[in-house]
Formats: sequence, C-alpha cells, structure tokens
Amino acid sequence: MRYYVVIVLCYFIDLSAGAFVMESENEAGYYWREFDGKMIPHDALPGGINSGGVTTYIGQVYARNLVIPAKIDIVKGTVTYEWGYQEFRATEYIKILCARYPEQFQWLSTGNGYISQLEGKHLIRGGYGENADIYIGRIQLDDELALGKVFNGTKQTTLHIPKDGKGTQHAAFQILSYNPSISNRNDSNDCQVVINPY
Repeated sequence: MRYYVVIVLCYFIDLSAGAFVMESENEAGYYWREFDGKMIPHDALPGGINSGGVTTYIGQVYARNLVIPAKIDIVKGTVTYEWGYQEFRATEYIKILCARYPEQFQWLSTGNGYISQLEGKHLIRGGYGENADIYIGRIQLDDELALGKVFNGTKQTTLHIPKDGKGTQHAAFQILSYNPSISNRNDSNDCQVVINPY
C-alpha cells in the first residue's frame, strides 16, 4: 500500500513540476483571443478612449487576405479598421489583444523616420503587410484617443486611423511596446490600467 501511495505522490509531483516548467516556458505575456463581439475578456488590454470617454480595445481582423489591427468599441458595438484611406467594419474573424500583466506595456512616442531609434524595444506586431511591418499605434485625434495601425514601410512610417467612415494618416504617434522586465505586478483581479493620454 505504501508503495502505491509513493508512486501516486511522485506522479502528482512530476505533473505539477511539468506544468510549472511548461507555464514558465510558454509565458509570452500577451496573446490574441478569439472575439465574438459581445463581451470583453477580463484580461483584454485597453488601448484608447472613444469620443464618449469609454475605453476601446486593440483588435485584429482577418480581411482582404491580410491580418490588420483594428479598434474594438464595445459601447458602439463596432470593430473597425483602416484600409486604403477608408474605414471598414469587421463582423467575423476578429481577435482581441489580451495580457497577463498589463503594466508591462508602454506607449512610446515616435513618428515617421524615428522607428529605427526604438531599436531593442519589443514592438507589438498587429498585422502583416507586403514589404512592411504593421504595429499598433494611437494618437489623440479630436475628442478621442484613437487606435490604428502603424505601417512601417521602406519609404515611410505612418499611423492610419479609422474615423467617421474615412482613414486618416499621421506622421507623429505613439506605438505599443512590451517590456517583460517591468515587474511591479499586482495579482489582484481588480487591477486598473492607466491609459496615459498625451
């Protein structure tokens, strides 16, 4: 009987050790969750503020055979993205950016011609484009802290924002970065994220 107890106990210790190693090896800090358009996950990363003063979230859509960053506005019930200087709504193939530790994210001020100065920073890739890196950016635009895509191409780097049916382009903006070395973690479930407008 003691032999079986020891084997069972060792089995559970091995499983818990394996689970611990697996979790720490796969601890990416952020991830994209499927989004049904109805409920914001508890670990969703806030990104901006709409014209009514309500938090918006960072989305990603699959559209036009591309992966494109998007703005999720749960109050308006919309997921919008910019493409070709126009605003489009997505209703399917949507993901939302989530994070284990939201305090490890920073919005860095930059602009056209200055992305190279952010060397060594972990910029969050929000999509994929031909001959370009696509990141997540934001800017204070009229009455909202607007989210959009940063198109980092060979000739220029600009932020593209969807707003009022159109797409607008901006040369100065903030870009989202991840810094896992920030460790002032608050493990309580009611952790608040300060959005830091300009």
